Amino acid sequence: MSFSQKIKKVTYALTSRTAMLVIGFLALSLLIWFGGPLIAIADYVPLQSIAARLFTIILVLLVFSVSKIYRLMQQSKRDEKMADELIDSNSDTNSSEVNEEITTLKTRMNEAIDLLKDVKLFKGKNIYQLPWYIMIGPPGAGKTTVIHNSGLDYPLKDKLGVDLVHGVGGTRNCDWWFTNKAVLIDTAGRYTTQSSHAKHDSRAWEGFLGLLRKYRPLRPINGVMISMGISELMSQTKTERNLHARAIKQRLQELQSQLGMTFPVYVIFSKVDLIEGFREFFGELTEEECEQVWGVTFELDLDKDTQVDAFNKEFHTLISKLTEMLNRRLINERNEEIRAKIFEFPRQLRVLQGVGDAFLKEIFTPNAYEELPMFRGVYLTSATQEGTPSSFLNEANAGESGYINQSKSFFIKNVLEGVIFPEQNLASTNKHHDKQNKWLRVGSISLACIALFGFSTSWYFSFAWNSNLISETEDAIATYQELDTASFDRNNLLV
Repeated sequence: MSFSQKIKKVTYALTSRTAMLVIGFLALSLLIWFGGPLIAIADYVPLQSIAARLFTIILVLLVFSVSKIYRLMQQSKRDEKMADELIDSNSDTNSSEVNEEITTLKTRMNEAIDLLKDVKLFKGKNIYQLPWYIMIGPPGAGKTTVIHNSGLDYPLKDKLGVDLVHGVGGTRNCDWWFTNKAVLIDTAGRYTTQSSHAKHDSRAWEGFLGLLRKYRPLRPINGVMISMGISELMSQTKTERNLHARAIKQRLQELQSQLGMTFPVYVIFSKVDLIEGFREFFGELTEEECEQVWGVTFELDLDKDTQVDAFNKEFHTLISKLTEMLNRRLINERNEEIRAKIFEFPRQLRVLQGVGDAFLKEIFTPNAYEELPMFRGVYLTSATQEGTPSSFLNEANAGESGYINQSKSFFIKNVLEGVIFPEQNLASTNKHHDKQNKWLRVGSISLACIALFGFSTSWYFSFAWNSNLISETEDAIATYQELDTASFDRNNLLV
């Protein structure tokens, strides 16, 4: 991690809501402790004693705590309302079977919310406080398979016997995956392409974004994952690839404009096991090695205009590392057919690099009319090893692999847990919400300034009045002393 990245992470931590509350409480406590004895009303100093100052600090802490509990209760109500509305919206069926399923899903969603609050890791948290990620991509891109085989912990599985909550009605094309570290929203492929029933899909998509904006006004999402299957990407014509890329770009623009924010975007090329040689090349990896990241993560300070160009450079480095591993794999393998596939695998990836570069440029090339998304990285994954691998070096299909191995997930877990989830604070807050808060802050500061001016003015006039009163009293005392002295002198003369 570079020094600038460390500085940014420290800055994110220090400017978080929790950190600001702690710093504010400590500052106020110090002010009460050291400044309290200096505050006096007439001759009475209410915070003179240690007990009085301790009581005041405890009272402030109690107010903070009650305020926090109240916000949590309000958020809990919002979570339940969101669950109902996300499930019910746009439901236009009178089918008793579907209505029964909706009732079951409401119960399951609420149980999921309650469960996440009961899990030890989530004490004091709710689903709003977890990072939320949307996964988009064309149909058959392997979105659900990637999530299902990610190796993440799903608290729902042990208690409810399910990994996810299926949507019905307005969200019947979204699956909600409640993990121990994030909420993953798996959208239907047709929401991305909107090619079959464009008007219906577009309205449903916009309605879904509206609900996210309504119930998560501060930061609706923390990032977007784009899933694209390797076999589909390589088998499509240039026109088909460009259409998919433009549809994805359009969805990203809609997310940015409707949610009023910027967010990190991660591209996942799934089903890389369908590239001939993958299973043979990586078949001997240990479970820990299978969880590592295989892909490209860009530097945070990288210029958005050069991100796609950086992909080519980084991907070339990735292939070079594979080439370094090549000799070891060839030495350990005796089967000639498998050795041939292992040898050709880096060359297969070079073909993918060219196609992937064109696909990414179509999505992330800047123009004057659109705001460029925050492109964070590209990752290669394999959730299950199913189907027939293909060779992209020639037109012939490679046929069945001669390598026997167990189906397991490759290069998914640490992409999510080690790269994507830790960057949850890269997403900006909703600019519309920020604008409202800005005026609220301006109003609060203005009122505070007016109050300070009022108190200062009152103190000044009080001080001036008291000073004048003291001066008049001193003059009166002096006059009285003079009169008393004169009277005493006259009495002495008479004697």
